[in-house]
Amino acid sequence: MADDRKDEELMQFLDEAPASKAALYTPGGNSVWRILITDDEKDVHTATTFALRNTRILGRPIEFLHANSARETIEILKSQKDIAVIMLDVVMETPNAGLDLVAVIREELKVTDSRIILRTGQPNQAPEIEVIRDYDINDYKLKSELTQSKLYAALTTAVRSYKQIRMIEAGKKGLDLIVRSSAELMSKNGLNAFAQGVIVHLSGLLSVPPEGLICVRRTDFRNDGQPEIIAAAGQYCALIDKPLSDLSEETPRSLITRCLDSKQNVFDVSGLALYLGSSARGDMSCFVSSDTQVDEVDQALLELFCTNISISADNLALVEQLRNYAYVDEQVGLPNRNALIQAIDEEIAQGRRDQSVLALVNIDNFAEMNASLSQRYGDQLLKAVGDHLRSSFPAPSIVARIGGDTFAIFGHEFVVTTESVAAAFNTAFTVEGDAQLISVTSGCVPLREAEGNAISVIKDANIVLKAAKISNRGGVLQYCSSTATPWSRRRVAWTC
Repeated sequence: MADDRKDEELMQFLDEAPASKAALYTPGGNSVWRILITDDEKDVHTATTFALRNTRILGRPIEFLHANSARETIEILKSQKDIAVIMLDVVMETPNAGLDLVAVIREELKVTDSRIILRTGQPNQAPEIEVIRDYDINDYKLKSELTQSKLYAALTTAVRSYKQIRMIEAGKKGLDLIVRSSAELMSKNGLNAFAQGVIVHLSGLLSVPPEGLICVRRTDFRNDGQPEIIAAAGQYCALIDKPLSDLSEETPRSLITRCLDSKQNVFDVSGLALYLGSSARGDMSCFVSSDTQVDEVDQALLELFCTNISISADNLALVEQLRNYAYVDEQVGLPNRNALIQAIDEEIAQGRRDQSVLALVNIDNFAEMNASLSQRYGDQLLKAVGDHLRSSFPAPSIVARIGGDTFAIFGHEFVVTTESVAAAFNTAFTVEGDAQLISVTSGCVPLREAEGNAISVIKDANIVLKAAKISNRGGVLQYCSSTATPWSRRRVAWTC
């Protein structure tokens, strides 16, 4: 009787041809379908692996894992992930060991995506209808009827179901990540920070390390349409703010160029380049390194990701444009009065009042020059003064234009001094190709000598500037409370 039972439990493979030539294994696949065989008969393991040797299912080869008992199966499922199919024997340690294991797999281990094919050599032990009705399994087969082609068909059906379940789960997780990343990226301050975040979130969506870069291509006077790297991660970090031509690797450079030229996503076995540009912002491409081919689900998610990111980038560009209108003087490209007020208030709030100085610089006789030499000349002069002040007082100092011919310099007291302000205008300016010496009058107010917020500080500086215009035209005057009377504190400035 034991021999008869053993013969019954062994699969009988008939002399059939392989399912198809397409199912034969060819080297070079990037991934496999992992199949777990659970059976207490060694010959069942051997027969199954022999029947499916060199077989491909849905384009991938098969990798077999083996367990001889329910305990071994549980250990494997705890340590191994991405098992597509479990081929599970019903009768092992106990007559219902396989059925009991199904409940453990689904309810305790929470393995819900792996498909389970129950196999039995004793059909009366577990009736088919009741088993399929009561247990979360994918198929129920008699070992005696599993020919090679039927085994292949059962596995293909199970793998296809597993793949669809994983696609749905990946889609749900991907959509959740896209929604969260879009919301987070909108909080970024500036396009470069936004682009840096795009690389990180895109790498997370693809489950790859953040190795990539983002290029923009603008057709303006700055770069003549040459792609420029504005953000990078991983090994590409040194290329930030460099032209794309500085990238030595041919593959990412080629993918980005193709993406920018075609305005379409480009997928390759070594990475992908996504098009994130728009007519308002210009062309933008994000390259992320990846050694796995992107499947159709990931491509669909990436298309959605690109759409969301492009919209977010457009919104961010609009916010930056509105911010520029509010905080940047368009004529000279410097911060305006609003930006200066914000910077001074931040310094006061951070307790650095004792370390900062505000200087106002007014161009002498600007109205007369503007009238006699043309408004165009006056505009060029303002731009030249602004550029010169910005180069003379680089960041973290702030140079702003707060009025028609009045500029402000705000910075540390060791940097913004009466001497440094005066020295900035000792050399001639080049305006429309001609060297031009100009005279300016300046008034300085240390924040420690002023009271109140930024608006009050600017008022004090204006009082000092007006006093300088009267008593020290063409020079620099600094307010000092030790030599000012209480009445004159708001009206008169004195030199210390």
